[in-house]
Amino acid sequence: MITKSKAIYRFLQFLLLNLKYSIFFAFSSKKYNAKQILSEFKKKIIERGIIIVAKPKGNLNIFYAGTNHSQDYSGFIQGLQKFGNVQTLYDENGEYGVLSPGRAYNPEAIRSNDRALLKQVEHYQKTVGIDIFLGQLLANYVSESTLIEIQKMGIPVLNISLDDMWLKNWGKANNYQLGAIGLKNGADLVLNSTPIVNKWYYKEGCLSMYSPMASSPEIFFPSKEKKYDVIFVGGKYGLREKLVATLKRRGINVTTFGPGWTNGSLNSTQMAEAFRKSKIILGIGYAGYNKRITTLKNRDFDAVLSGALYITTRNKALLNIYKENEEIICYKHPNDCANKILYYLEHSEERKKIAKAGFNKAIKNHTWEIRFENLFKGIGLLTEDK
Repeated sequence: MITKSKAIYRFLQFLLLNLKYSIFFAFSSKKYNAKQILSEFKKKIIERGIIIVAKPKGNLNIFYAGTNHSQDYSGFIQGLQKFGNVQTLYDENGEYGVLSPGRAYNPEAIRSNDRALLKQVEHYQKTVGIDIFLGQLLANYVSESTLIEIQKMGIPVLNISLDDMWLKNWGKANNYQLGAIGLKNGADLVLNSTPIVNKWYYKEGCLSMYSPMASSPEIFFPSKEKKYDVIFVGGKYGLREKLVATLKRRGINVTTFGPGWTNGSLNSTQMAEAFRKSKIILGIGYAGYNKRITTLKNRDFDAVLSGALYITTRNKALLNIYKENEEIICYKHPNDCANKILYYLEHSEERKKIAKAGFNKAIKNHTWEIRFENLFKGIGLLTEDK
């Protein structure tokens, strides 16, 4: 169990990291400009001798190295497939994605993943040609040198980082830099879900841009049938367990799924079905065990697109996406969460109105198809619509 003192220690780590990079930019001529990142990316690609040729939607050849089959096939891969052929990585055991035994630095996994990546990327580059390599990779189990070898094949390399608030990913193991930042020289661009870390990457010589998660309306969509009052999907630990216990003590019928809960885990299809049959979906936006640090979650988009009222922790990044009290509801602490759930279960018309507004925002702005269309057009890989 992570103690309160360890949670405070990690929060202090975050503050010190942010202070370190803030001081650098305060006294440096080097400045991060989000609007210039794609221009810098294109310049970098040209300097490597790569000419990006724009293709019509549906004609791209994409190689993707993921980590979690259920998560990736809950809309991400389906969104990519709208733009062309998607070839996914399989590890040396024939399992989907990179071999990633936990978050720790693992030299054996690195060697295995390096072999699998090079073998499969070389094959598809020779047989069909790869327009872009996308990965969700950490230096904990893939080497920077392997991504550099992929770059040398004439392929633009983009890495997706969703765990930058997991501060161990900014640390080292045996003097070896962990996390997505540990792959900085092998990534032409990092896409992250935490705006504050763009400057951190940039200071370390790595181009990075904010690109939050999204969802898929083909998988997550509303239903008139409602089976659950309140549902939470996610692992049972720390603050989550305390919150659910408070809700139950207040007489709220909350159903939980995920590792550690009695109902067990759901695959992506089962989760989508459960979401659409819920009146309220509970969100918990803390980074790991630390309630002082919040981060975006996949459910921030899946839940809203499912047509349920989404009630979650207050998160500045999330409130730049949705309007509080109009499209989603936020809570401060467990009893505040319970009060709001009880209110919206009682006032169904208000609940439905906010849920509908959230759905309209998500379907208009926050699908994977929209995310990828903006990205591929931005880097010059996709032709403009006629």
